[in-house]
Amino acid sequence: MIISINQQLKWRLVREPYILLQEIFMTIDPNTLSTPMAILEAALGREKAAHQFYGQLLNNTNIGMLREIIEHLIEEEYKHIQLIEKKMAALRNG
Repeated sequence: MIISINQQLKWRLVREPYILLQEIFMTIDPNTLSTPMAILEAALGREKAAHQFYGQLLNNTNIGMLREIIEHLIEEEYKHIQLIEKKMAALRNG
């Protein structure tokens, strides 16, 4: 039986949400973050990954209360992305 990527993701979102979050957040070696820009870039990547994760989670649920929570998390991640991008621009501009 062939399972599409979306079906695999949906199964993992239901069965293994914490493992997926670990994959998002645990892929960087903190010892490689030696400059402020490197730290911000790593943080930005994680925020974007979390934003995408919650978006995929939202697409795979139709439970009203859960959708509201996930929508809130998406909004929060977007705010974090904006904040980090602003800090990166300030760092570039001195």
